[in-house]
Amino acid sequence: MKIAIFEWICGGGLLAIRPQQVSASLLTEGWAMLSTLALQLSEIPFEVVIAMDPRLGLPPLPDQLAQRIKIVDVDQVSSGSLFDFWANIASNCDFALIIAPETDGVLLEATRALRVHGIRLLNCSETLIDLASSKLKTANCLHAHGLSHPPTCKLHAADQPWRASVHEQATLSVENRIWIVKPDDGAGGQGIVALNDKQLDQLRATETQSSTQSSLQSWIVQPYVPGLPASCSAIADLHGRLHWLPPVSQDFAGGAGPLACDLSQYIGCTMPAAGIPAAPGIDWLDAAVAVLGGGALGWLSIDLVYLPERHAWTVIEINPRCTTSLVGLSRAYQGNLSAELFGAACGEAISIDVERFRATQFRVDTHRPLVHCQKSKRG
Repeated sequence: MKIAIFEWICGGGLLAIRPQQVSASLLTEGWAMLSTLALQLSEIPFEVVIAMDPRLGLPPLPDQLAQRIKIVDVDQVSSGSLFDFWANIASNCDFALIIAPETDGVLLEATRALRVHGIRLLNCSETLIDLASSKLKTANCLHAHGLSHPPTCKLHAADQPWRASVHEQATLSVENRIWIVKPDDGAGGQGIVALNDKQLDQLRATETQSSTQSSLQSWIVQPYVPGLPASCSAIADLHGRLHWLPPVSQDFAGGAGPLACDLSQYIGCTMPAAGIPAAPGIDWLDAAVAVLGGGALGWLSIDLVYLPERHAWTVIEINPRCTTSLVGLSRAYQGNLSAELFGAACGEAISIDVERFRATQFRVDTHRPLVHCQKSKRG
């Protein structure tokens, strides 16, 4: 069996910019997910093919792994034809899996492009990806079905009357009015800021300026939800059934509170998540995904906040793709989680025992690659 794995940053998505401009943290996260999947699937054993931008300077794989993982350079591919290049690689494989951000429609475009070429993907449907890629669309779907989610609107609509109504419903005092502002299609914490009322007014004022209008018009605003940030991931099988894994904390740089910590700098995850007594109800998690139209396949996750005082959960966003939690959960699982992912997506019956997960902590280390990589002979 042969599978191709394409990760956006490692696989050539940023060929148009210089390597020095590539975010070290996003590169590390991308390589961590890619290498975890590639190494675990090669143990089944599968023949694994990955696309690699050689400019990024990742160290080589150990010799024994280089024989099982084929690396194809993408340094000579123009960004406009990257997905055709990926499709050409995948055409010689039984399956392919795409790891890419929702930003600028990258994940949606990639899945459409490869499926047009008849590639069998271990990714969610385009309908689900389209809705989940927009935080505003996701919020509207969740609201329409009565599922807990912070009120959401576009930046230009976040005027004082809207903000007052939001906090009146939430029974929060004026001094506690903190707002989370982020791109509607953002991924990986990029662009997220926490603002007070005065700062939000200033940002809204800049939206009307021609120099910033194009970059801010798609941003959304939500009230800050005080609680414990967490993520709950699932493996979706061929029949759309979701096999939920234990929740992990979402850890950010800095101190406690929205204004003290850097919400844009994700540093890893921890399991078990401190302060969270139990996982959300499976029916509730299933419902949150179902409102996006179905079509779940492979890996997906829900970003959540646990509210200790109410012993309740609220959905922040839904990620229709592999996330960095895959790395932490794979380390914690006493078995091969990537093999479970592949088996489920191919229609095999799986049973993931949550008791097989050990306590673990994953940290994004931008100074030390998790796995080494080298180019193997092409065959």
